[in-house]
Amino acid sequence: MNNTLEGINSRITEAEEWISDLENRMVEITALEQNIEKTEDSLRDLWDNVKHTNIHILGILEGKEGEKGPKKII
Repeated sequence: MNNTLEGINSRITEAEEWISDLENRMVEITALEQNIEKTEDSLRDLWDNVKHTNIHILGILEGKEGEKGPKKII
């Protein structure tokens, strides 16, 4: 009877350690996922800034580009 109880107690202890390890890994994975999301958001913001950068040239009349240079370049 004692051997049976000791065996059950040791299995319970092992199961508790295993569960604790899994919980620690879940916390680490959650932290990594949050870090990945922040990095993706930063990358998305940078890409949006690069993609939306447009150069507009004002003051060039159609058909007369060769005659005169542009009046304003922004």
